[in-house]
Amino acid sequence: MKEVDPSADISKVQKKINNLRTVFRKELKKVESSRASGSGTDNIYVPKLWYYEKLFLKDQEQPYGATSSSIDSQSDDDSIESTRDEVASPTSDIVSVERFSEPQ
Repeated sequence: MKEVDPSADISKVQKKINNLRTVFRKELKKVESSRASGSGTDNIYVPKLWYYEKLFLKDQEQPYGATSSSIDSQSDDDSIESTRDEVASPTSDIVSVERFSEPQ
């Protein structure tokens, strides 16, 4: 980096790397969403970055797992039901309000 920018320091290098990662992720997301859309191979997004294929980030990106599934939501529903069962039901022991009123 010093060859390109003699005043480069750690902060500038970190910013540059983060910028490259951000741009790469945006392009990767476009590629993956075009594949997931079910469109044919002719309609898959082609990245506009000339250096996209040369980036070192492809093997470092890991897709996030699914956040929910029907199995998870079923166990969540069961959990809610068991919590409802544990909550105390209202009692019929009502105390007269007059008993707690202030003396006049």
